[in-house]
Amino acid sequence: MGDTFYLIIGIILSIIGVGGIGAAISNNKSCSEYVTATVSSVKVQRHNIKFKLLVTYIPTFTYTFGGQKYSTASHYSSIRSKKYEKGKEYTLRINPKNPNEINEGSNWSLVLFGLIFAAAGITMIVSYFL
Repeated sequence: MGDTFYLIIGIILSIIGVGGIGAAISNNKSCSEYVTATVSSVKVQRHNIKFKLLVTYIPTFTYTFGGQKYSTASHYSSIRSKKYEKGKEYTLRINPKNPNEINEGSNWSLVLFGLIFAAAGITMIVSYFL
């Protein structure tokens, strides 16, 4: 059963890895228009993790595209309070077909995550057959 377990985990890790890479590529293709956005508000979230307080900051960006104004919360957060200051401007990429879909930066972290998981999964699959 031990070898089969590693094979199943390897397949799952490979699927997660390929999915992460695919999501990064898809987001890069769909978010093709650049806009200048302003941080209109910053949501502060407090998390208690093992008796330690972790504070994260999640910005909401306001921007205009096609003559219409949009306000979209970020998918990212920061533990640095100064990273997203209200009124600060950023260049974002948006999806012209769905202007509420934003991409704040590169997706290299998602690609790296996908590569690591895919490599681990493939290693486990190959080791099953050796």
